Amino acid sequence: MDRDRIETWCQKGMLAVVVVALWFAAIAFGGVDLWARVVLQWLMVLGLFFFTVRLAVARKPRLVMPPAFWAATLFMVYAAGRYWYADVEYVARQELIRVAICYLVFSFVVTTLHGQRSVRFLVYALIALATVESVYAIYQWAAKPGTVLGYGQAAQYLARGSGTLFNPNHLAGLVGLALPLSMAIALISREPHWARILVAYCAGVQGIGVVATLSRAGMVAVGLSVLMVGGYALWHYRRRWQVLAGAGAVAVLVLLLVEIPDSVKQRFREIPVGHEYGFIGERKLIWQSAIAVWKEEPVYGVGPDHFDFRFRKHRDLWLQTLPRRTHNDYLQLLADWGVVGASLGGVFLVAVAIGLVRAWPHLGREESGFEIAPGSTRLAWAVGAAAGIAFLAVHSAVEFNLFLPAIGVAVSLLFGVAAATVRLAGRATGKSLGLVGRGVGSATGLAFGCILFWAATRAGAESGHLLAASREPAENEVRADRLRLAISTEPSNPESRFALGENLRMRSFEAGDGYETLARESIESFEESVRLNPWEPYTHARLAMCLDWLGRQVEGGTRMETALKLDPNNKRIVTLMGWHYLQTGDLVKAREHLERAYNRIPHERDPLTDVLLDQLESKRRFQAPNPPEPQK
Repeated sequence: MDRDRIETWCQKGMLAVVVVALWFAAIAFGGVDLWARVVLQWLMVLGLFFFTVRLAVARKPRLVMPPAFWAATLFMVYAAGRYWYADVEYVARQELIRVAICYLVFSFVVTTLHGQRSVRFLVYALIALATVESVYAIYQWAAKPGTVLGYGQAAQYLARGSGTLFNPNHLAGLVGLALPLSMAIALISREPHWARILVAYCAGVQGIGVVATLSRAGMVAVGLSVLMVGGYALWHYRRRWQVLAGAGAVAVLVLLLVEIPDSVKQRFREIPVGHEYGFIGERKLIWQSAIAVWKEEPVYGVGPDHFDFRFRKHRDLWLQTLPRRTHNDYLQLLADWGVVGASLGGVFLVAVAIGLVRAWPHLGREESGFEIAPGSTRLAWAVGAAAGIAFLAVHSAVEFNLFLPAIGVAVSLLFGVAAATVRLAGRATGKSLGLVGRGVGSATGLAFGCILFWAATRAGAESGHLLAASREPAENEVRADRLRLAISTEPSNPESRFALGENLRMRSFEAGDGYETLARESIESFEESVRLNPWEPYTHARLAMCLDWLGRQVEGGTRMETALKLDPNNKRIVTLMGWHYLQTGDLVKAREHLERAYNRIPHERDPLTDVLLDQLESKRRFQAPNPPEPQK
């Protein structure tokens, strides 16, 4: 086969990989689960295969490598280096893989998929995905089925549209990236009239989809990005009457919607809960904890995706849930990656912005300053991508968008489109690789692909065993066997060892034959989990419960104190400390901790606390001395 034809097919293969990854990540419930991330890894391996073959076969391969590409590469190198010094290797590895997926999508678009046909295909793929998700969200908002593709939806989201992402705020983040692109194409591009009309309808559906999510931050951020696109079109577009007519139609639509969705009005009336300490919202409490976590390791951060472990000793009394993320991508970047990581992220944003500014005068048909001629499709892509990035900048201040692989892939694609404007404007023709460059590029792609191949193979086997274990009852022996298989496949996962230890502990607490053996095996599993993740308080607490069960109260007390030190304001940990003192017979300290969990920590009552308080009262009555008989 001709070399040029092979190169063309490789480019088409990379384009298909990016589009499939974009759609799959969204449909697979955001790509959060391990099995979904495994599929994304295999897609990236396939993309790297096409990339390597193209470099090896093409006659004169050219790669466009603008400053934004080198800035992204620099952050990728830093992420790999920070992974080696992380406290919890397994969690850091999963986060590194998420970063690598986003980096590869961005690199594929910038270096290879920068032609007008490829960019057009990618842009329309993103618009189509956002439109489909919006239609599904509108259905969920109107019909309230309570499910997402057949799976139960969280109770707090039943009245809101979430698409296939489960979280309505995340759907608003995904749709908000595509809506400015749709508007820019409809208003500025030179696409055929039928295509512009169709995209305009898609923009309207996407706008209603954002409203269906009832995401306050999403609606505000989308409004700002729409104003950016409309304002630019009105200021620079010669046929301003078309823009004004479109703005009038949007205004009429908004006026019609004002009287319909009472849920939208109610959503904006809701305010954070007040208490005796003042007017504080839950996100503010998380942000305060994030700042405290960052101060522990300000330069390099606490580690990739380590915020959830390290924030617990900074937990506020009112924050009893696990936030998982900071609900602020800027603070997340600072806490996990430190000042160095945040600075490299800033360098990347500056590099993208500089590329846009330099290419801007050359995106239209006229190249005299910023007086762009009307009807430039390349300009529409640049304006839409810039407005989408602006939406992300606003929305990320109150949400964790980049945690979801679905949004991460979409953001990487959007940044790739923005960075590719350098090539679209004809400002860069790409670097022609010689023999040395071709060898280095091929070796790098091959090495990257081999690493992802190893990780995907290992994670795929682990995912299968964990899925099989999740289908079994919590105290089932078969579940323990499945977990052992998962551990043999992936020994570095502390959560699998914790799950095995908990299974053995519950079976031991049934006090059947061989309960001591089960307890000892549970202790071994918990100790391995502690070794892999020393920051998890529940592992120390469960280990202490097993030690108490075997009569080793002194060791159990040490472990329980460690758990309380790691998470001092956790209602359940405080309750388990009271449980420990009940086992040792120290009723005074048991009452002290149980009453603290019951009264002093504000939140919903824990049923376990009520049960233990009843047991405490029963023991106190049983141990009370008999009153003296009255004298005759």
